[in-house]
Amino acid sequence: MDVIFVNDKNEYNGRYRSHLINYFAKAKYNCISVGVFDNKLSFIKIIFLSFLRKNYFISSNLKANIFFMILFWKKGTIILNGLGRIRSKFWFRRILLKLFDISKNKQIIIQNYADYRYFSRYVDKQFYWVPGSGGEERIIGKSDDNFIVISRNDKLSKNLLSIESFLNLKPNLYSCTLVGCTKEIISPHSEKYISTGYLDQKDIFKYSSIFFQPDGYGEGIPHSFVDALVSGMTIFMSKKNYVCFGLYKLKINYEKIANNKWIQLNYDSNHMKTLSHANISSLYFGYMKDLII
Repeated sequence: MDVIFVNDKNEYNGRYRSHLINYFAKAKYNCISVGVFDNKLSFIKIIFLSFLRKNYFISSNLKANIFFMILFWKKGTIILNGLGRIRSKFWFRRILLKLFDISKNKQIIIQNYADYRYFSRYVDKQFYWVPGSGGEERIIGKSDDNFIVISRNDKLSKNLLSIESFLNLKPNLYSCTLVGCTKEIISPHSEKYISTGYLDQKDIFKYSSIFFQPDGYGEGIPHSFVDALVSGMTIFMSKKNYVCFGLYKLKINYEKIANNKWIQLNYDSNHMKTLSHANISSLYFGYMKDLII
């Protein structure tokens, strides 16, 4: 049986689905990775594969998921990372509700708990919640006078307000190391910021032992956040994201930092194991294995 991993771009499967692909490969499935929008050939290839009976599709990312749902005849699993910045768009949520409704032969797994709770309320279909894609333990720095934010130039503007708010809590204690952003993007805010530019994944935490998850982008459950938790970093975030990520469902506690908005997570080795890529991949596989026939 071929298992087709469909994403917006093929490289995203390598970046975000490699552990799950490896899990299926070890279970003796032939795994094929393809990006819907890589080129015209890959687009045509996916449509062709959708007419073959002996394969199973697993789609990720919102655009690829919508494309896969339009292929209404094909059985498979949709992994909905999160609605992102369009979560507040009522019209878009209504479109997704309709697409979910016609996806009778598709299993839907949602990573963001707030999205899971919303769609479970309005669609007569069984949804599954899996918290993220699984974290990987990385080497962390020893510094405790700065905190790390993982971002990109094109999304930093959405994060800056919450980063500034957190910095202002203890202005003499912390500076912010922006991993994934260039110096040009932070020049107006350069006093309290250090920019590393792009780093290899193994090095993203090497500048500090403290991780801050900013608001503003509306992701599902960010991969970097889960990596930080599995790596044992000190983690600060908003109470809002704590609820949206469903961390209270995992019985992760927290300490209030200021006005009930910012919190520090209190978690242990059991939580780290729960969110590890080995455990999360096992959860995905457990939900899908009986459907892949």
